[in-house]
Amino acid sequence: PRITDPAAPLSLPSSPWQEPRTASFISRGQRGEDLVPWTLSRPTELRVIGQLQDSFILIESPQGLLILDQHAAQERILYEKLKQGLQQKQIPQQQLLFPLPIELSLAEFLHFQRFATEIAQAGFQVEPFGEKSVIVRGVPAALGKADYARIFLDLLDRLMQFEQKPSPEEILENILTTVACHDAIKANHPLQPSQMEDLLQELLQTEAPHTCPHGRPLFLFLSGARIRTRFLR
Repeated sequence: PRITDPAAPLSLPSSPWQEPRTASFISRGQRGEDLVPWTLSRPTELRVIGQLQDSFILIESPQGLLILDQHAAQERILYEKLKQGLQQKQIPQQQLLFPLPIELSLAEFLHFQRFATEIAQAGFQVEPFGEKSVIVRGVPAALGKADYARIFLDLLDRLMQFEQKPSPEEILENILTTVACHDAIKANHPLQPSQMEDLLQELLQTEAPHTCPHGRPLFLFLSGARIRTRFLR
């Protein structure tokens, strides 16, 4: 049957790492004594000063230097947009001009059938197509131009990793993190100053601007005092 009318969205639990935007955060260095507290509560005092290796955004703060992982930062932004759209049943979808047939293994096809409702809720329009194949007719608009077959297969692979039957919330959480990861800016991608500034400002408006959806840190912090010490000042 066609998957054209996703079920009502489920309420996802708050991520365990979510904290108020005014909270102080910790950036871990190589040793325990390198733990340095810093805050994102005064964003007007942050200034983008450049990009490192086309992968990290350098940000000056009154306390020192912040190094931001650009891929993980946009992953956080996209994840929260998708999550908000899911809760409001408004995840934008783009129809494919040429529907995409994908041949699956028997295990993959069975898992597609098992998770078809949640996959549809997340913005995919996918139908059975033959004995062990599916045809993708629509994808979340957030994906833009991408390798949709690879993303869909990666999504099924992640869902197949559950050893026990997952809750609907866990299924949707995995789908959203997979989509956000695939669509985010990659490392080794040069950005213009305005793009870096926009990325930082969007990140600061998210619920958890200090970690990606997988829980990895977004920032590395080097205090001005530590930098001066390294220069023997």
